Amino acid sequence: MEGGYNLKNFDSVSIVGMSGEEITCGHIECTETTTLRLNNTIKLTGDYVYQIILKSKNQSSITLKIKDQEFELSSEIEWKRFVQKFSVEDNESLYIDLIFNSGEYWFYNAKLETGTVATAWTPAPEDFDQKLYSIQSNFEQRADFIELSVASKQDILPAKIRYIRDYLALATDNTESCWVECKVVTNNTNIVSGEQNVACLTSTTLSSDIELEDIKNFVDEDLDTNVTTADSDWHYIQVDLGEENAVSTGYVTIYHKEGKSYNHKLVVSLDGNNWYELFNSEKNGTYDETSDGKTYLINDGLVNKNLSFIKVNLDSITQKVQDAENNYASIATDVDSITQRVESVENTTQEIQDDTIPTLTDSVNKQISEIKLNSDQISQQVTSIQGAVEKQAQEILDANGWRVSLANIGAYDDSYATETVSMSLTHDGMTITRSASEGYRTQFTGDTIKIEYDNGRGTYENAMSIEKDLMYLTRLKVKNGVDHYTIKEIPMTYTFGNLKIGSLVFISSSGNS
Repeated sequence: MEGGYNLKNFDSVSIVGMSGEEITCGHIECTETTTLRLNNTIKLTGDYVYQIILKSKNQSSITLKIKDQEFELSSEIEWKRFVQKFSVEDNESLYIDLIFNSGEYWFYNAKLETGTVATAWTPAPEDFDQKLYSIQSNFEQRADFIELSVASKQDILPAKIRYIRDYLALATDNTESCWVECKVVTNNTNIVSGEQNVACLTSTTLSSDIELEDIKNFVDEDLDTNVTTADSDWHYIQVDLGEENAVSTGYVTIYHKEGKSYNHKLVVSLDGNNWYELFNSEKNGTYDETSDGKTYLINDGLVNKNLSFIKVNLDSITQKVQDAENNYASIATDVDSITQRVESVENTTQEIQDDTIPTLTDSVNKQISEIKLNSDQISQQVTSIQGAVEKQAQEILDANGWRVSLANIGAYDDSYATETVSMSLTHDGMTITRSASEGYRTQFTGDTIKIEYDNGRGTYENAMSIEKDLMYLTRLKVKNGVDHYTIKEIPMTYTFGNLKIGSLVFISSSGNS
């Protein structure tokens, strides 16, 4: 450090970072120009990119100097990310100088890399004792279960978690931030249910960085209540489990308003000073909120890319593979059933055009297939959801017969299946049914064929049936006449005396009519 006699402070401090997260950053306060030198930094010729996130107490500037090259970086009171490209043409061991004018500065995520493209900040290799590798495998065995998992991870979490902060900064359609529920589950118990921590019989403390009405709604186990703010900045609700009630295993499930996508971050801490990130929409991307919420494992960190696991309980085996978009395949086996399920989801959002903000509409395309084998039944179901229309095919086989159905749900309205075709095969025969607002049902048995009609009143009336050698018709309409072995009738009008008759009937005699 040059100019050290002008240096009042050079240390590290905890502060709120560029995205509203808690960070530890470098801090310099100097009365005159001070130089921070990074020795033996550049040893090879070629292209380089240097980046840093920086702010100052007052508007100022710093100079980035590499040998005879100088670049001025203007510093503001708000965080700014600077990216500077440069080239080195000799093999001399070079240093990098950061020259600070008098003032107070904070900086973090400084990174030097070869090439011409600035990539996202990552820790240096020597810092990996504080981070997980990108892929982690886990094996856990207890008296009642065995669990194996392979996953893409993020920060190593502390041994225990006391504090949980859930940040929102409006939904992606610029509507208000809406917190619905937080559950912290350990040993199969939600320990923040209601206002009382039922596991430890002590109150859970809630707080926020802004004043929020009905903040207790965040832990009342009621998905119909919520906590909202229209402020566009990052704000959080903090759940404090208490010093004695910090948890080391289990999971956290966070619920926001269903059907929305939020600018969202979730961080946890043991001491309230060192925070660990479980989720960050700026890094991991947003997701559509559902009634199931989003779950994060307490003892395994964030699964932010892919997850595969096998869990063996005393009475079941579960296998699952899942990616970051929540597409997954699973097989669950228990004492009396096997269930196989594959699900893929694709979300598309109308884009903003011509600098105007239209009403954003989400189109959800989801494909689901499931096969379930019970001790007394085999069932298969395939579902395709395209916007508001759900198409479904289902097949069921058991000792009583075989049934298959095809349905379009919401084809014309949102209230019921407007088009359904089903077929069943039992010991008695076969039945085919088509139902919409009006429909038919056809039945085949050993000695009967029957066609029934539903005129929209919900009850079937006989339209035609055949029993042995006899046919029953409710009504018959023909165009060119009726021809039997012994009688023939044609649509012909003639006059008989004073009567006008609309059909002519012939009676067969000796083969001629």
